[in-house]
Amino acid sequence: MRKSYYILMAILTWFILSSKSCGPEEEKIAGREKADLEQSRERIRTEFEADILSEQSLRAFEINAKQKIVDYGDYLGIAFNKNLDTALRAEAGRMIKSMFTSEDIASNRHMSLITTNRALNIKHIAGQHNVSGLQSISFKIEHVRITEPLRPAGESCYTGKLNFSCTTVTITEQDTVNLGKENLSALFYARKLPKAFGNDTLLMWSVLLGEIR
Repeated sequence: MRKSYYILMAILTWFILSSKSCGPEEEKIAGREKADLEQSRERIRTEFEADILSEQSLRAFEINAKQKIVDYGDYLGIAFNKNLDTALRAEAGRMIKSMFTSEDIASNRHMSLITTNRALNIKHIAGQHNVSGLQSISFKIEHVRITEPLRPAGESCYTGKLNFSCTTVTITEQDTVNLGKENLSALFYARKLPKAFGNDTLLMWSVLLGEIR
């Protein structure tokens, strides 16, 4: 205990002496770093708070949208996996909601796909794939491509469309069933949303997923 006390006191003394020995050169370096930080902040403000996005920014947001739809499949797999920690599954659910323009779009689309359109209607699979019996569901999203690039859709909003394939697999204690691959499309948007940036809150451009068909 005494050894730890002396180590702590030594560290505090070093900080105090260091702060007192700060000369003109150190102050000049600190000033330059502060100026660089302000310039970086201003560049970010200019780009992300602009009312009109550059072509370069639009292409970057389209890449972001393609990654988001892949992440959506990964997060769904975590949320529907009963073998994982409850807190992890809940966090995946929150991440899904934050990716979409609507919470209903985020969760209901694939839940309805599993419970009504596919799993419960596959009578020839021994009738064992009911919702309560599912241990996990995986969603493999592939072949993502932009079919409609981002275009202006009102004030501070752009919209586009992408296509992808989704292979769904359900797992119970007795069996694993591949429900097949379907080709889907999703709308996506670039919109201005409030974001924390240091001590400021800025309206910054973000990519959100929309309706999946």
